[in-house]
Amino acid sequence: LPFMDLGLLDPGSGMYSKATNLLFNQETFEKQLKIVTSHFCQMVGNKSEFGNWGKLLIAYVFSYVYFDDIYNHLKHVIFIYLYGEGNVGKGEVAKLMLDFFGLYYLDSLNTPPARSVDTALQQKSKIPQWIDEHVPEVPGAPKAKIDDQIWNSWFELKPRPTNMMKKNSNSWGTERKIVRTMPLFCSNFKPQSDHLLSRSLIIEYRKSTRGDEKHLRWLKSEKQMLQILFISYLQNYNFINRDLF
Repeated sequence: LPFMDLGLLDPGSGMYSKATNLLFNQETFEKQLKIVTSHFCQMVGNKSEFGNWGKLLIAYVFSYVYFDDIYNHLKHVIFIYLYGEGNVGKGEVAKLMLDFFGLYYLDSLNTPPARSVDTALQQKSKIPQWIDEHVPEVPGAPKAKIDDQIWNSWFELKPRPTNMMKKNSNSWGTERKIVRTMPLFCSNFKPQSDHLLSRSLIIEYRKSTRGDEKHLRWLKSEKQMLQILFISYLQNYNFINRDLF
C-alpha cells in the first residue's frame, strides 16, 4: 500500500492527526482527481481522442481496489499492454501508475527471463507487476524469454510451476505459486498470438499522439498527491457499492 509518514500519535484523540489531515474529503478528492486525470489524458493523447487512454490507465490503477470483485465476476484479471517504438515514454507512464501505490519503480521492474518474474510472484500481492521490455512471440522479433502461453495462468490466477530460491539454501527448486497480480506490460512489439491479444487492453504509445512533456513533469512532481488520492479512496472503501461497480 502507499506509504505515509504518520507523524506522532496525538495523545488526546489517539489518532495520527498529521496523516489524517493530509487525506482528502470527497469534494477535494474529486477536484484533485479531475486535475490528475486531465494531466494524464493530455500526457498520453494531447487534446485528441487518444486522451481517453489516460482515463483508462487511471481506471486500471483504481481497479486494484476491486481485485477480488473483478476476478469473482469475470473469472480472470486484466492485463494492460503498452507498446510502441523505443524511447517514447512508455516506462515513464508505467512509473507514474506505480506512484499511486507508493512503489519505487525498481521494486516492480522485471525484465524477464522467467526466473525474475517467478521471484516477483513471491513478493507481489494485489499490486501491479510491471513487466518491462517484454518480448512476445512475434516473427522477426528477438526470441521470447517467456512463451505467450505462460501468461494464461496469470490471467486466470492459477497456480503455476515457478523456480524459487529454497529456504535456508542457495539452490533453486520448483514450486507451485498462486498468481495474485495483474501485470502491466511495456514492449516495443505488439503481441500477435491470441494468448495476449485476447487477454490484454492494448494501447499503442507513440510520439505523434502523446502530449507536451509539461504534463509528465507535473505528474512526476506530485507523487505524494497521487498516493494521498489512492489512500483517500481506500478510506471510503467500505461505503462503495461494490455490486454496482
